[in-house]
Amino acid sequence: MIHWGHPCFLRDLVPLLDADILLVEGGKTIGWLPRILCLRTTPELLTALPEGCKALRPELALATYGDNKLPGLPSFTAEDLDALVDLILEKGFLLPALDCGACGEADCTAMTQRIVAGEKTPGDCVAARGNIEATVNGQSVGLNPFTAQMLSGGIKGMLGALKGMVPGGEVIIRMKG
Repeated sequence: MIHWGHPCFLRDLVPLLDADILLVEGGKTIGWLPRILCLRTTPELLTALPEGCKALRPELALATYGDNKLPGLPSFTAEDLDALVDLILEKGFLLPALDCGACGEADCTAMTQRIVAGEKTPGDCVAARGNIEATVNGQSVGLNPFTAQMLSGGIKGMLGALKGMVPGGEVIIRMKG
């Protein structure tokens, strides 16, 4: 177990991980990644609650797991865990959680909803596919368009003064430590 002396934003911890799947328990307020709903009660009882199913954000769900199901979502139980893993590997994604709006959506939650609905793809996230890419421990770090442009311009400006620098090609810089 790792402990920080202050609250940490989950997205800031992702580059520290070395995993193919990120399993987050809870996370009802996290809108930048899809979810598998594990319902403890029936949808009928959930609708009787003040916020109903809305608090669980079913529009961000890829499926449900367990005996209770939601209409319109694939449902899995312990008997078909392999199929659930296949679904997660096929349809799971991780947005940079920048809420930059460069994709045309209001925030990453809206983009996640559109991706889950099949209306967009993770590749439509502008922050995840710019001209400059930053990775930490193999995990991509999203850059909003302004930050990407600023970094790109600064690096090109510094490298332009070096002998042997030919403009227009791919530049690879790796830093350790």
